[in-house]
Amino acid sequence: MVDPSAEADATRRTPSELFVERIDLVPNFIRYFSGQPKPHIGEGRPLKPLLHAAPVADRQRYVVSEYDYGTMPARGTLSTPVDASRLFMVFDGRWK
Repeated sequence: MVDPSAEADATRRTPSELFVERIDLVPNFIRYFSGQPKPHIGEGRPLKPLLHAAPVADRQRYVVSEYDYGTMPARGTLSTPVDASRLFMVFDGRWK
């Protein structure tokens, strides 16, 4: 992710070890274009501090991922019922 503003020049092309989740993306895109996300969309964490190398007070220590494969061919291959065709993952940088 790249912030095109001059304020982010110092950190451009610098990788970050901090976690970002998909839920973070949409509210940040809306804010970037001067919008205000609706409460049900605005759950994500701000990404601007990461792009500007600012201190992150509430650094996320893990990420969570969910995947529903109830309508995918894998469900039939595994013979799982639709309501049990879900995967959950937690990753803390060391273990998944």
